Amino acid sequence: MAISDANRAYFKDVGLSRVSRELVLRSPYYLINNDQRRQASEWAEEQLAKPQQEKPAAKMHETALFYAALLVSILAAIATLIAVWPVIAGYFK
Repeated sequence: MAISDANRAYFKDVGLSRVSRELVLRSPYYLINNDQRRQASEWAEEQLAKPQQEKPAAKMHETALFYAALLVSILAAIATLIAVWPVIAGYFK
């Protein structure tokens, strides 16, 4: 069955993750009828068959989150050492 242009544009606007979730959950929020559900299934298969390229903005966001978490972890380790220092100093006297 061919996917109509209107449904193709709609699925692209909704996104692959939401369309896939709707297909699994079978809720009628984004996919109204069985014909649209069949077309969504075909569209999702097409999208999954394409080679996935990560968007630069998403990769930059992921990198920023990684460095933020790394910075917080380092600061937490330093704060822990400062808080425990009197105990350590008393142990070695």
